[in-house]
Amino acid sequence: MNEKLTPLKLIDSWMGKGAAKLRVAGVVPPTLPREDLEKIIAHFLLQQYLKEDYSFTAYATISYLKTGPKANLLNNEAHVVTMQVKKSTQTSFRIESSQTCHSEGIDKKRKEKNLGNFQKKSADMLQQSDSKNSGAKKRKIDDA
Repeated sequence: MNEKLTPLKLIDSWMGKGAAKLRVAGVVPPTLPREDLEKIIAHFLLQQYLKEDYSFTAYATISYLKTGPKANLLNNEAHVVTMQVKKSTQTSFRIESSQTCHSEGIDKKRKEKNLGNFQKKSADMLQQSDSKNSGAKKRKIDDA
């Protein structure tokens, strides 16, 4: 394939998204998040399996990916690519009990009250900073 690919286009086609002509039929989209795929592309660039080819226009510089000097090593089944990754320690799950269900309404009211106080304070701060910077007189904002 002689199509020019940016790193974003490569990741989109790898994930099975984007233009259909860029997708490879035999490749199953990975279950990894996009951020991890970006790290893999960066690793391949640093290890010279891929290289960047820049295209300069009057308004932008575009980075395209090309096969790098070490790309032929990937054809050898004995060649191993290793990459260190951090294992995510976050587990996101939520257990709801009858106690939390009853307290949600109270928590919502508290959040609304705190949000209202935050909005008033930020409006006061904004008003003070505007009057300091522009030399204008302070005006009181009427609450609706």
